[in-house]
Amino acid sequence: MSLNNNDELFLIDFEYGGWNPVAYDIANYLNEWCTDNAYPYESGVKIYLSNFPTNEEIEYISKCYQECSGSVPEDFVDQIKRCMLLNNFYWAVWAFMMLKPENYLNDKTFNYCYAAIRAQMYKHACKQFGM
Repeated sequence: MSLNNNDELFLIDFEYGGWNPVAYDIANYLNEWCTDNAYPYESGVKIYLSNFPTNEEIEYISKCYQECSGSVPEDFVDQIKRCMLLNNFYWAVWAFMMLKPENYLNDKTFNYCYAAIRAQMYKHACKQFGM
């Protein structure tokens, strides 16, 4: 993305592990609206559910992507929402997997708190999306 041109937005594969479905990359971007991974207090991570994207915002991003790409599946908004759930589940499991044995029972470590936040976001998304 050019810093001189803020009319363009290029989505990238945030995980750098290969190509993700577009809906998953957009879902990851939307989920990141709610997390602060550099929070200067406590475990270093904080959640802001007030930043959770509304249905209107998800539809707007879907429409913008469609205008740029030319086409999206008919159920693209639903795909994004399902991928938001999957993305939060993935990051919660990842955070637990990365815990060191000495931190298994320490709920103040970054990974434990991050997993809890992602689980909370998963539950929030289920409620918001009626899933």
